[in-house]
Amino acid sequence: MEELIGFIPPITKIIAGGALLISTLCSLNFIEAHDLFFDLSLILEKNEYWRVFTTFLYFGSFGIGTFIHLFALFQNSKMLEVMMFQGQLAEFLYFIILSCSIMLLIAPTFNLYFLSESLFMCITYLLSKKNREARVALIGLPINIPYTFLPYIFLMFGTEKTKIIGMIIAHVYYYLEDVLPMLPTTKNFRLLRPPSVIRYLAERVEQ
Repeated sequence: MEELIGFIPPITKIIAGGALLISTLCSLNFIEAHDLFFDLSLILEKNEYWRVFTTFLYFGSFGIGTFIHLFALFQNSKMLEVMMFQGQLAEFLYFIILSCSIMLLIAPTFNLYFLSESLFMCITYLLSKKNREARVALIGLPINIPYTFLPYIFLMFGTEKTKIIGMIIAHVYYYLEDVLPMLPTTKNFRLLRPPSVIRYLAERVEQ
């Protein structure tokens, strides 16, 4: 597989591979959407702990929209992990875990059951902020656009609150990690340094 699509970094392999597996199982009718959504009562009362993870990986059964999302998720996550977080696997893992944790905390308030769009937009938005000068070709169209516009292109296909929440979380992360430390008064202080347990997990994932 890697010979066909190139090197796949570890975190992207887990996220994109998990999403592809879920879509495959749904398309083959091995599992249904109601088996995957986030529901605190089912998690706590029936011990269905897998829902904490599957809520981020469900993009639906195979179809045009699903293929576009899976391809864009893979490309954007790979670029963010390999280029923007080069040599900083712990930092990238911390970004993913921190973002997903916030999404899970606020999901009951906004009645959110599937958070895959939130995670997708979170990754895409952060990439657009860190990779402003690069351009990307839209699937099926002979034009290139700046990465800065990419999140808003996806918003054109529906401005659901799940997408907006992902963008807000990514924007706050970007400000705290890339803008705040550069201010004269902060003296390069980083609020979001990965704790030792995250660094340990990153080392294990990288092996």
